[in-house]
Amino acid sequence: MGSALNGPTSSALSGVSIFDSRAPGSGDSGPVSGRYTRPPGPVTTSLPANVALGRGRSAGMALNSIGMTFARIPAGVFMMGAHQDDDHRFVGDELPQHFVRINRPFFMSVFQVTQAEFERVTGRNPSYFNKDRKGGPSHPVESVSWFEAEQFCAQLSALPAEVTAARRYVLPTEAEWEYACRAGTRTAFWCGPRLTTDVANFTTGREKHNTTVSGGTQPVGQYRPNVWGLYDMHGNVEEWVHDWFDDKYYANTPVDDPTGPESGSSRVTRGGCWQSFATECRSAARSASPPERGLSRIGFRVVMLEKER
Repeated sequence: MGSALNGPTSSALSGVSIFDSRAPGSGDSGPVSGRYTRPPGPVTTSLPANVALGRGRSAGMALNSIGMTFARIPAGVFMMGAHQDDDHRFVGDELPQHFVRINRPFFMSVFQVTQAEFERVTGRNPSYFNKDRKGGPSHPVESVSWFEAEQFCAQLSALPAEVTAARRYVLPTEAEWEYACRAGTRTAFWCGPRLTTDVANFTTGREKHNTTVSGGTQPVGQYRPNVWGLYDMHGNVEEWVHDWFDDKYYANTPVDDPTGPESGSSRVTRGGCWQSFATECRSAARSASPPERGLSRIGFRVVMLEKER
């Protein structure tokens, strides 16, 4: 997936420029350095469709043909699921915590797919929080079913520039999502043991703020990214992933690159949303929804591949 060099370099992903902040010779096995510096100022709804353009140039990221930014996630191992302790008695589907190996690096979209990006690719915007309801182009697309998220991946993959570059887009597996969210951490959240409103858009549940911090979605990139440069891994919108949901799956999951059960009635969503409590936004937290159902709390992000899975 390209060597670790300072400054722009040619990538194994054809036609994509990679900008890597890691030290020369750091190799593919270690995580990104953590020297990521957030660009000044938040993303705003006044930005055009390419809300991410320019943000990757100091953080080891890549841009595709429509300007979506992707962070390079290194191969590695982690403990997936929750610790079995008093704080997590209510999360049986997150147990047992188990060892997982991600065997190859991959590129994950830095931001949740925006309304502008979804509309550019599909020609429509199903979002509840659109420009008429305190949303806009830089807000994450939501109210999309799992099938519509899959359709977006297929249509993006079919764009002429993406076909020429031999790139393909898919939803992340549940294991890839949690691995990327944790970014080497073992705490409940990538930012530590607690989630605060300066880190994510979620409901506080307080008497004077009994809905959410924002009352809906926020433009992508308003909060701090994790050490691998991914924004909004906690809160804003839940994210569809590839896997079918099975609350017993963790008892028998394979170690290497698990892809979930072979069948089911619901697909997994991850990360919590604008109306979730902090506990529902934890790195290990899992939810499920019928794949044909689109809700204002559910969006998605994508993985960029060059070779077939």
